[in-house]
Amino acid sequence: MDIPPELMNPEGFLNEFRGCAGVYGVQLNWNYFKNKRFRDKSGITEDEIQEILLKKLRPEHCRRGPMEERNIEDHPPGVIYEFIYSWKSYKIYFKLKIAIEGSFRVSLCMSCHASDI
Repeated sequence: MDIPPELMNPEGFLNEFRGCAGVYGVQLNWNYFKNKRFRDKSGITEDEIQEILLKKLRPEHCRRGPMEERNIEDHPPGVIYEFIYSWKSYKIYFKLKIAIEGSFRVSLCMSCHASDI
């Protein structure tokens, strides 16, 4: 899969990410232990995370991307970006993905935890 041109920069990625989220919001991965531990320790709510992802995150928060994820195991192919966002006393690391299967796209938050950097 080649990275679509509209996803080659953080601004285009965020615009598409938010558009794909639609009325249902971003799918968050709470099964990942670092994400769950961060949520429990920080007290951040799913609504607060959705607000950051859909309204507050900006291209200047981008740390790395675009990266292509090929179809690995149960993960559909897609485009990944990493962002760092300051919230309260935390620097939150977000690993965001737009999964692409044909013309279907979905917004995924794969990681949401305290940044290691």
